[in-house]
Amino acid sequence: MFYIVQINLLLMVFNLLPIGALDGHYILPYFLPRQLSQRYRYYNQRYGNFALLGLIALSFLGVPVVQAVWHISHVLLPLIVFA
Repeated sequence: MFYIVQINLLLMVFNLLPIGALDGHYILPYFLPRQLSQRYRYYNQRYGNFALLGLIALSFLGVPVVQAVWHISHVLLPLIVFA
């Protein structure tokens, strides 16, 4: 059960990244000033999917992207699991 919760947390944290087609790009503009929010939406609409593909490519090239997300999910785990 512990590993299922940790994998779900990993997927949640990855999905909240504010790039491309992930759900985080819907949330981030509400925390930015209006002008920066409009600029972010414009660039994310044009280049967000490329940024997501670049992030995945960096992961395959050895940059520890997944390890960083795994670490964040591991930090969040004690807040959810009461063992």
